[in-house]
Amino acid sequence: MKSRAIQKPELTEEEKRQPYAKYLNRQPATPAKEALEYLRSRQEIPVEDALLAENGNMNDILKDGYMKCEYGVCTLPNGGGYVAMLNKMPGVTFQMYQFWNNWWSKEDQTLRYRIWNPRDHYKAGFRWSSEDVGKGVEDLIFLDHLVPENLGIDGKLAKESSLLLADGGNVISKAIDAEPLSAPQPGVVCHFVREMADGSGIELRSRFWKGYQFGPDGLFCAMGPDTPRETLDTLLGLAEHNACEMANLASILPSLYAEQNIQ
Repeated sequence: MKSRAIQKPELTEEEKRQPYAKYLNRQPATPAKEALEYLRSRQEIPVEDALLAENGNMNDILKDGYMKCEYGVCTLPNGGGYVAMLNKMPGVTFQMYQFWNNWWSKEDQTLRYRIWNPRDHYKAGFRWSSEDVGKGVEDLIFLDHLVPENLGIDGKLAKESSLLLADGGNVISKAIDAEPLSAPQPGVVCHFVREMADGSGIELRSRFWKGYQFGPDGLFCAMGPDTPRETLDTLLGLAEHNACEMANLASILPSLYAEQNIQ
């Protein structure tokens, strides 16, 4: 069930004067055809094809080529959920992506976060954001930043692979109009970044584990008895959100980098 509709905050006069405010008003980019085709199919993938500690396949993300399901969601027997999306970014370099991660979170976070996904991003600050990732507007708190080993991935294999960055961490989220004592939803997000095989840009193989957190021994289910269970609709909503925001980032990043990467 989605939370009530929330009005996005009006830009301040100072925000309107920022040169990158123009990106908020342009038509957002359309996700890749493959992503849209999967989203329209509304099909769950088999649990055994998901990248899960329970499946013993976490190192498969390091292999050359692609996994069987680069696009897909599935509900899990424990009430959690899994989301996989592939986001190709032709014309975007790894340096541009590193710039973006530092630039948007450094200052003026709300405007900078909103140009990433004008439709779904509402407000942001230090290690938190308000956005709609498929259930209505939620507050997301970003906790520990991860390294591959946090997911149960072999660190030596990761260094020998084409992986450039495992960008993500632990997250907890809660609808902005939720009851004060209602349980937040735990989750883990990771974007596995590598160069595209043809050298034309980078690609993000995004993975989300809803209902999970990572600790010293890897991923574990962190759902309590009153934690909201994931549904096909909520997971597809998250997949669509990811496809939209990464397609839009790919479309604005080359010009934004040229304009804002002032040494």
